[in-house]
Amino acid sequence: MQELKQNLAVKNSQLRFLKNQYGEGADTVNDINNLTGEIKALEGELIKLNNESGLVRRAIISPIDGYIVKINALKGQYADSLTPVVVLTKIQDVKIVSEPVRENQLQYVNVGNTANISVINNNNSYEAILYKINNIGIENLKTLEFLTSDFKDLSLNQEVNIRLIHQKKENVITVPLNAVVKRKSKNGKIDKYYIYLIDKNNKVTEKEVLVGMNNGEKIEISGENIKEGMEIVVNPNDKIKNNVIVKRIDYKQIKINKEKELEKLQRENEQKKKDIEKNEAEIIRLKRNEKK
Repeated sequence: MQELKQNLAVKNSQLRFLKNQYGEGADTVNDINNLTGEIKALEGELIKLNNESGLVRRAIISPIDGYIVKINALKGQYADSLTPVVVLTKIQDVKIVSEPVRENQLQYVNVGNTANISVINNNNSYEAILYKINNIGIENLKTLEFLTSDFKDLSLNQEVNIRLIHQKKENVITVPLNAVVKRKSKNGKIDKYYIYLIDKNNKVTEKEVLVGMNNGEKIEISGENIKEGMEIVVNPNDKIKNNVIVKRIDYKQIKINKEKELEKLQRENEQKKKDIEKNEAEIIRLKRNEKK
């Protein structure tokens, strides 16, 4: 810094001399302009060094264990004394918030329910606890807030899948939700639920069942002679009745057949492309021969 000050003093002395020469009629305008620019550059560099000399590198220890949620400064920048450089939050204050959920989907949900949190495009999953159900100012919509003890592989604003477990049951029979038909009783006061069983002769039998919880995909059923392994009609229509003969659909075989058909079409397309390329090459060859 001392050398810089000395250099600046010399430049200022030279500038005064040139100005005196100019006053006596000498053509020193260009030299004065050039020297003035050099002096401004040196003054700027000196100011920067003076500012940096007041900076002290030090380690700052946070009073809490937590996560950095916001950084308000970049390396080399000067921080505003009224703005925190780093914002931290306590571990227990970091949370996962769901998208808005319809209120009628939360009838079995309670604070304290567990949830499985899985990261999108990632195999990592975490267990979380539902600790708050929020009103968001929109009728019939709420958001859910979850806490988890393990955030090491999660980042802020990351999208995750949430699978909420409001109750666990073991050794129960479940069927696809769309396999159960709800109808009113004859007096119209009671809802009754039915499934349609298929025997080995493809004959349908209507069976009344009791229903339990559902997760939006499957529903718990029970009833007389209801056993695991029974075959049922999925998504039955109004034509399904007792003793009706139905045609079974083997979805696995349909999938296999579609895959085979797709492979066949792809092979045919590849062959057609080769034939087209061959024909185009022949056309080019024939056109060249015509020009000779």
